[in-house]
Order: sequence, then structure tokens, then C-alpha cells
Amino acid sequence: MLCSIHGHNEICTNRCPERPTCTKPRIPLLIEALDILASGIEAGESNGVFFTSFKSDCIAPEAYINNIVFEMQELHPPMLVSVKCHRPGCGTSVMMPLSQEEELMTDNYTKYSKNTYIYCSKECQERHLKKLAEAKSVASGSLKNHEYALVIHGVDVSKRLKEEEVHVISGNDREQQARCLLKKLESLKQIKNRRILTSNDVQIFLLKELPANITPSNVRIWVTAYEVMNKTMELYPDVISIGRIKKRSRYIELIK
Repeated sequence: MLCSIHGHNEICTNRCPERPTCTKPRIPLLIEALDILASGIEAGESNGVFFTSFKSDCIAPEAYINNIVFEMQELHPPMLVSVKCHRPGCGTSVMMPLSQEEELMTDNYTKYSKNTYIYCSKECQERHLKKLAEAKSVASGSLKNHEYALVIHGVDVSKRLKEEEVHVISGNDREQQARCLLKKLESLKQIKNRRILTSNDVQIFLLKELPANITPSNVRIWVTAYEVMNKTMELYPDVISIGRIKKRSRYIELIK
């Protein structure tokens, strides 16, 4: 469904900033889901019931386009499967192509160490998320970008598809903060063909988007931001540049 009510003239998705308050009727093209950054997956059996379990590091709501809407227009419609809503006690099912089920339920873990729960509605998603978020050891709502989220939780994604072992980011706090800042810059959308963060942007990033173990104190945060920006350019001189806006406020830029 094309939506031009907010001037976007594109398919209405959860990426639209006005979606929570928009009153325009929607065709249910989205599959509400919950992305879970997972580790320590285990398989087991109990009383004839086979199961898999895993530890959760962070969880965040997501919504995926249901491929059935587009693939049904093809000459050979895809094989459809019924996926039960993951909220306990619901019992409602969601229809989707088999390939999409494999992508969400299997490929996500293989590629990103990420499990995906699928729901029949936004209400079920929110109710289950609220229940899961009661675990104080799990960060909620922080999976903004798959690779970026993996990196800030200590995973080197450069070799994930080639090797089974997980490589942990090494170095002191400042070096880890610098690596995270680089990934943040890489995740930005280009504005006038540039990816830039001001010093104030970096301060907010350091305080609000890093994992707790490397989040700096807000005392003299402008000094910390200055040091992290310098460390990032020191580690990645070929792709990072630091400049000033009207000879005053500093900014850091990805130049590759």
C-alpha cells in the first residue's frame, strides 16, 4: 500500500516515523516480530518433547514485510506454511512462504546469532515483549541494526560467515568505544553523500547506545567524546576524518 499522507509516497512500514499515530487504515502487510540477540544455544529432550534453548542479550520489536503479498503475483506461487503466534496462549497463526520462515527462524540465527519470534498482531508482540523485558539482565529495544548490535555486544562480524567461532573485540574501553563509533557511522544514511556525527551527537551516542560495560560516565562527557573521536581516527586513519563547523564545533566523518 503506497502512503503519501506524510509525503513519503512509499510502502507503509514500521520505519515511518508517523506510524504510531497515523490514522490511515492499513492492509496487514507486516509481520510483527521480536528480534532477540541470542547466544549459548542448546538442544535437548524431556519426556519425549524436543526443544532448543538460548540465552538472550537484547530484544527489540521489529516488523517484516510478508513476502506472500508480492510472491503470489509470480507465475509459480510459493509453498505456504502456517506459523503459530509466539505469544503463549494466543493460538493464532500467520501465513508466509516457506522461504521466509527459513529466513526468519533459521538464517537469522546462522548469520547474526539472532532469534526471531513471530506474532499475529502488534498487541501480541507488545504483550510478550513486556513479559520478556522483566528479565533485568536483558536489554530491551536496542537492536537498531543487526551488525551494529552484534558489534557493540562484543562480536567481530567480519568472519562470522566463514568460521563458526565467535571473535570477541579486544582492546581497552576507549578502543572498543572507537570501534563502536565507527560502526555507528557506517550505519548512518548518507546526507548529501556524507556520513557525519557532531561532537554533541557523539556524546549522546556514548551515553545511550553503548553496552553498560563500556558506557562512560556523563561527567565531562565532552572530553570523553573528544578522546573517542581522536581514537577512532587513530585506529582508522584511512576512513575517518575530523573537522570543525565554522571553526567551532567538531565533527567526525566516514570518508570511505
